[in-house]
Order: sequence, then structure tokens, then C-alpha cells
Amino acid sequence: MNLLVADAGGTKTEWRLVRGDAPPLDFRTPGFNANLEPLSDMERRLTEEVKPLLPVTPDVVRFYGAAFSTDEYRSAWAESLRRALGAPTASAEHDLLGAARAAALGKPAVVCILGTGSNSCFFDGKNIVAQRGGHGYIFGDHGSGADLGRRLLADLLDGDAPQELSEKFTQTYGPPKNVRNQTYRHPKPSVFLASLVKFLIDHPCDYTDALVSAAFSDFLDRTVVRFQRPEAVFFVGSLGKQFETILLRLCANKRLKVGGFVPRPIDKLVEYHLNFENNAAP
Repeated sequence: MNLLVADAGGTKTEWRLVRGDAPPLDFRTPGFNANLEPLSDMERRLTEEVKPLLPVTPDVVRFYGAAFSTDEYRSAWAESLRRALGAPTASAEHDLLGAARAAALGKPAVVCILGTGSNSCFFDGKNIVAQRGGHGYIFGDHGSGADLGRRLLADLLDGDAPQELSEKFTQTYGPPKNVRNQTYRHPKPSVFLASLVKFLIDHPCDYTDALVSAAFSDFLDRTVVRFQRPEAVFFVGSLGKQFETILLRLCANKRLKVGGFVPRPIDKLVEYHLNFENNAAP
């Protein structure tokens, strides 16, 4: 069986093709988000960006993506996957379920996504039974890459960031007001804001530590703390791993048990579908 698994975020999509005894094939394409582009455009991108990279036609496609939270979206996108990639069997699920499956591998857990966007849930081992967050960069996504970028840019615009840091930002990206205008004009503003996280990573200092800590603390208070569950908390996505030290400190202060960090869920998702899928709830 040729199994193709996809983990799609707002910025990038990780793909892995498993072909029996052959080595797995990994590749990356831009992100897919049903809130930001029509299904017809995304299907065209499947044909143009994904199909040419496949040496064989997949028998089964398992796709997880941001904003695929309704039955209507999931059903329509599954049909697009079958049509564009020629797969007889395809399914589309919300990226939060993918994160839960990747992190917990069939065990109860609190699972958080920290990437371009953010989300959280309590996973009972088979199903998501409670969810908080995930409302998009305008109404939520606290602690996400978009949120960190927004906080940084707002401080720069108001003159609340250190002068030396402000000068380095201007040297790298241009004047903050110009970057603000770029954000409004960008076709995917959340992705653009999240790209500014690199500046925070490249310039560690008391200010950037405080900014990231405040964003993550807000996220935890609005999501994980509200679940009041004893299970361990898992953080899925590269952003959580990048700021692992800050998250561990905050979780210790809030008496939350950290189960681990999963920077690349595609690895565990493939494991799930090869070893656990038959035991999963429909």
C-alpha cells in the first residue's frame, strides 16, 4: 500500500509517502488553510505543486489541515484529494486531531498546537472531547507565531521596544510603519506576522524573553489551565520546541505536567496510521 500523509499548517505543509519496503519520501509545499483560500485554488495547487512530486499514485491519503473543522470542508477536501492525486481513498481532518494523534498515540492528554496559529484540546485517546482557542489570528491564536509577531510589531510602532532592538529591526525589515503596511497588504497576514518570530529568535534578550513569556502565559491561562485535567500537556509544532525553556518554566509555575514536545508531527502521524489507525474511533 502507498500511504501519503500530510500535516498542513498556515505556513508550510509536510508530506510523507510510505511505499512498502522503499525509503519514505519526504517533501514540503506551502501551507493550506481553508479560511484563507478557496477550495478550488487549493485543489489546483495539489495538481501543480504536489502531484508532480509523487513517483507513484497513493492508495490512501490522510490529510490534516488548519481550518478543516467542519464536515462540509472535510468532505469537499477529501474529494479534491482523490480527484487531484488519483487516490482511491482519502480523508481530511482538522490539524488539531492530527496533533492529538501525533502527540498522544492513543493515550489521554492535553495537546496544544503552537505554530503560525495556536489551538488546544483534551484528547481522550480516541477523540477530542474539549477544545479551547483556535479562532484565528484576529480573534485568538494567543501564543502563536502570528501573535508573537503582532506583539513585537506593536511595541516597535509604539516605541516600547529597546532602542537598540528597534534599530536592528529597521536594518533587517525596514521601518516598523512600512512593515505594518506590508502586513495589511499581505494575502496571508498571519503568515507574514509569524515570519517576524525569526527576529525574536535571532535577538534573545530580557525584552524578547518577556514578550514570548507573556504571550505563552496568556495562551496557557486561556486554554490549558481551563481544562483542569491531570493529564500531561504536549506541545506540537516548531514554535513550542524553539521556546521550550520558556514553556517549561511557565508550566512549572502553573503546576502543569509537560508530556513532551513534538516539533514535526508528520513523523508520529505516519506511525499512528501504520500502527494505531485500526484501533481508532471512526
